[in-house]
Amino acid sequence: MEVNTLPEKIYKYTKVDQNFYDLLINAKLWFSSPEDFNDPFDNNISFRQDLNESELRSLMQSEDFIKKSKFDAETIVTYFKKNPKELNNVYEPLKQLISNVGICCFSENYNNLLLWAHYSNCHRGVCLEFDLNTMKEWYKEIRRVNYQDVMPNINILEVHKEDILSSLPFYKSSHWSYEQEIRIWIKNFGLAPFPMEAITGIVFGLKMTEDQITAICRLMVRLGYRNLRYSQAELHSTEYKLDFVDINVIDAP
Repeated sequence: MEVNTLPEKIYKYTKVDQNFYDLLINAKLWFSSPEDFNDPFDNNISFRQDLNESELRSLMQSEDFIKKSKFDAETIVTYFKKNPKELNNVYEPLKQLISNVGICCFSENYNNLLLWAHYSNCHRGVCLEFDLNTMKEWYKEIRRVNYQDVMPNINILEVHKEDILSSLPFYKSSHWSYEQEIRIWIKNFGLAPFPMEAITGIVFGLKMTEDQITAICRLMVRLGYRNLRYSQAELHSTEYKLDFVDINVIDAP
């Protein structure tokens, strides 16, 4: 499958806690800062310090560093050539932009045992199904994550800042490829709204009780969510995988 080919549905594994209820009640998703991720390499970029004079001059111009300084270009270039570690001060605005982006994570599958264990409270949570075409009407940057063994080779001297911001969130180490992740990216982390009709189903974890399931289904009706498909995970009898059984829900509060 090509990297940019996306499925019709995407899935968000989550615990059933206050954040889950806030998501449903307010129809808002939380877009996390990369600094809060459990992978320290996520959204990370290598900032070079071994720049030659030509590259230093290009960097100073791209960051408007020369215009902001009281020194002339040659003095600045000479200074950073002798003190390459001080380039961190030049890179700082871009680092800040990168750390402020918001990323919301989904998977293309609802049957991943590891994701149920890690993100849905050991099968006591749920997996929300979102219609991708509906989400595309609200968000432009929706892409599959590229998994690879080396960090992305992004030359900040050749790539525009906006291009860096819109591409960097979609690279991760191949160690995480089992997540089959699809991400939505926005410029600032925090809460952002989504259309209620984007949620098209809920998959309940195998350890959820009938009372818990009934309460959530009734809440969805009261909140105005319509035409949802409900199902629950079950253990397969002979294989290490989950089966999913549809649940019939009466649309009454």
